[in-house]
Amino acid sequence: LSAVVGYIELLEQGLGDPDLEQDLVVRTRRELDRIHRIIQALLNYARSAPGAAVSVTVAPLLEEAVSIVQMRPDCRDVTFGVTVPDDLAKIRVEPDKLHQVLVNLLINASHAVLEQPVRRVDLIASPAGDDVEISCIDTGPGFTAVALERALEPFFTTKPVGQGIGLGLATCQTIIDAFGGSLTPENRTEGGAVVRIRLPVESA
Repeated sequence: LSAVVGYIELLEQGLGDPDLEQDLVVRTRRELDRIHRIIQALLNYARSAPGAAVSVTVAPLLEEAVSIVQMRPDCRDVTFGVTVPDDLAKIRVEPDKLHQVLVNLLINASHAVLEQPVRRVDLIASPAGDDVEISCIDTGPGFTAVALERALEPFFTTKPVGQGIGLGLATCQTIIDAFGGSLTPENRTEGGAVVRIRLPVESA
């Protein structure tokens, strides 16, 4: 905000240099976009209590989340896969909230694999007792020890300053907890990271 105020004050003075004024306008817009992202993330975290849960078939939700993420410019070099058994039980959630969680996980995983020789992210759903387990698996370097320990803390992030504020996984966990489920980040023994979501099947 201080930067934006400074830019506006300079523009109010009338600098007489169209190129400099245009540069200040661009900088102002960039900072306002950053402010917008931070406030939106805070609101998502604060409002992550569930709404009305409905009966949901898992496969279409996973496919829709992948279709959204794979069109992002920063994710187009990533190969995505979705695996869901035909007879998987339904779950009861608010579809938009679960969509938010899945998209967040897919984006995080995609960014993790961009520097790897194999850039792949998979969503795999499977039965797990009275739960359905949805795993987001990537071929990235995996979580560091510190990141694995603190990944679900609000405001913890491993991204550079200005690129993340650390509310993604914390928001995801709050949403999944509210539907009686769990969210667990892990490292795979064969390499890469996996975030496992478990949600009760509809009958449970």
